[in-house]
Amino acid sequence: MSRRRFTRRAFAALGTAAAFAGCLGSGGGDGTGGDTSTAGPATSMGESTPIDDKQVSDQATGEWHRAESPTQKTLYDVVVSRAGVFAVGEDGIIVGRCHGMWERIDDSNDLEVVGNTLYDASTPADGSNVWFCGSSGSIGVYEPKEQQILDYSAPGEKTSTWETIAVGGTRRNEQIFVGNGSGELLRGKRDGQNIDWQDVREPAGGSSLVDMEFPTANVGFLADSSGGLYRTTNTGGGWNKVGVRGAEHALQSIGAADENTVYVSADAGAVYRYNGRTWTDTSAGGASVYGIDIVDRQTGLACTGEGEVYDLTDGRWEQVGSFDSVSLRSVIYGNEASPHVAVGASGAIVERFPSGDAN
Repeated sequence: MSRRRFTRRAFAALGTAAAFAGCLGSGGGDGTGGDTSTAGPATSMGESTPIDDKQVSDQATGEWHRAESPTQKTLYDVVVSRAGVFAVGEDGIIVGRCHGMWERIDDSNDLEVVGNTLYDASTPADGSNVWFCGSSGSIGVYEPKEQQILDYSAPGEKTSTWETIAVGGTRRNEQIFVGNGSGELLRGKRDGQNIDWQDVREPAGGSSLVDMEFPTANVGFLADSSGGLYRTTNTGGGWNKVGVRGAEHALQSIGAADENTVYVSADAGAVYRYNGRTWTDTSAGGASVYGIDIVDRQTGLACTGEGEVYDLTDGRWEQVGSFDSVSLRSVIYGNEASPHVAVGASGAIVERFPSGDAN
């Protein structure tokens, strides 16, 4: 891809020719009963339920529609990798979209990440795998090529909840950042299957870390629970506060296309735009905007706690989808190989194909 993404939303511009044949894992239910997991590496995904006629019709017309979900557990984040689209959530659930349908990814009951809620996910610059973090110090990576999940939980015996993760670099040579609710930011360097964790920092002075995004290898942004946005220009070596000036609502998520194109979503429909110098208020409805993904200055998506999906067009937010009684938590911009996807409460998955062509 032409634009290196160092973010949980990496590989948003991946085309069909570059994608792997599909995600790998074991099929199954949502873990509420009758679901079995293997102790070794995961196998190919099991037989799936075909997409129904309404979904096929919606895909053909490019409309947002509900996809059939393999779980009723809340999904908190969604990312695009070379192997497909993946989402993580409650009780350690990991689901993937492969060959036109969504299925659960399982590996081993012995992993600490199983059973712990996963709140955030990220892919490295080459989109080769899916990293995730969550409660009880959970950190792990799903490697589709090796068909395995590796567990790196509780580094330095830290078992607090990791709220956000950002990963850069390439397969088996990643830079990993994780942040928690105590304001601690931990950085690690992976070499093969080992991670060298560095000293903990508190760039936000102890405020809870909400979200993190690196639009380039060196430049990253970090949001906290006190309305602060921090920027690094040296891959986390130092952080300086750049806003959010005039923020009146709690921050929720960061969407950064480059160092001068940053959107920060918040409660009450607020979305703050930063051009590297000044801040501008924009609005996406009136509900909490939990998820946002920005491709460039004029292109992006956002989702809300009231089930609304918004499209960024010419700098303005326009509602393009609405799903009653569904709280959407995260959204990802798709491509020729993968649809736009938003996920949320009770396993909700809504999607739309950018070109109207189902994959």
